[in-house]
Amino acid sequence: PTLSHIPRVGYVSIFPLLLRLLDPYSLKLGALLDMIEDPQQLWTEHGLRSIALTDKFYQRRNSEGDAPYWRGPIWIPVNYLAIGA
Repeated sequence: PTLSHIPRVGYVSIFPLLLRLLDPYSLKLGALLDMIEDPQQLWTEHGLRSIALTDKFYQRRNSEGDAPYWRGPIWIPVNYLAIGA
């Protein structure tokens, strides 16, 4: 197998902010906040999505009977971290 970057926008993209690793004066903060506030990416009326609305895996099941709970509209652990950040 070959290691490569898989382009996904989701909670992993904002971990530096969620885990408070990003300096509040970082030049990267604006881009992360734009990603969070974009309704096509992570923003919803009810909280942050775990994966972007535009991602091909959004709301896609892993297998029959395996609901995409972490690929859906919101995921509570991510929102809990966002409130604390």
